[in-house]
Amino acid sequence: MTTGEVIVNTNSKKPKTIGQKLPEDVVVTKKQTKLSYMDQREFDAIGPALEKLEAEKDEINMIFQEPSTDHETLSKLSKRMNELVQEIEEKEMRWMELMEKIE
Repeated sequence: MTTGEVIVNTNSKKPKTIGQKLPEDVVVTKKQTKLSYMDQREFDAIGPALEKLEAEKDEINMIFQEPSTDHETLSKLSKRMNELVQEIEEKEMRWMELMEKIE
């Protein structure tokens, strides 16, 4: 039995002890309502990190719109844009995982 799990026996009125396994037992998982210290620190850092990444992405988009940008610069910026998009997606996914732990 892992942390946050409770065994509920639907066919018996006697409480079951940990370790007893019966086919009619149902495992109900309680959701965690509080993040661990490290998860909370990570959660608090994701917002500012996302803002910074989005700001850099916006700057690159502005440079893309300038007609005088040379090919080499566009190539480097395009590569960086792909990296930014990937980093943003990873941070958003992690943010959602942490939010699920809270809810």
